[in-house]
Amino acid sequence: MTNQHTSLSVGRSGELLALADRCEKASEDETLTILYDAWDTLADHSAAFRRYAIRHVSRFTRLLEGGGYLDAALLLVPEECLFTARTVWDNERTASLGFISRYESKKPHGMLLRYWVDEHQSIAVTPALALTAAALRAQATNNTISEKATPTPHKERSE
Repeated sequence: MTNQHTSLSVGRSGELLALADRCEKASEDETLTILYDAWDTLADHSAAFRRYAIRHVSRFTRLLEGGGYLDAALLLVPEECLFTARTVWDNERTASLGFISRYESKKPHGMLLRYWVDEHQSIAVTPALALTAAALRAQATNNTISEKATPTPHKERSE
């Protein structure tokens, strides 16, 4: 029996978590660089993501060049995850929140059941950075990146 998962070593998980921390501390001006770094880092860490990245790199690049940072960050969200990205205000201060909740589906006795596995949260200066940090944490703490965990592109918005 072969294992279809590509295990991440502790060092590789640590690299994803360090990049997530960098997302949370970054300024808005660093968003473009960090999104490219996240894409490249995930591609370096996972053969499954690398195959996904090859198919979708032109879309990712087009979104970034057009300033669609949040849409580009959505391409980093793993399949079978729910996500939220939003900005909250407190008087004159703002913060952006990113949440990724992963669930698994089972079909016992032919009945579809979904249950929550974990949730990852992040706070950053922009919704794109917060969602990117949460996606990196989801990949790192899962400790495996499988075909199943490869992101599925969301429908493109009309450009």
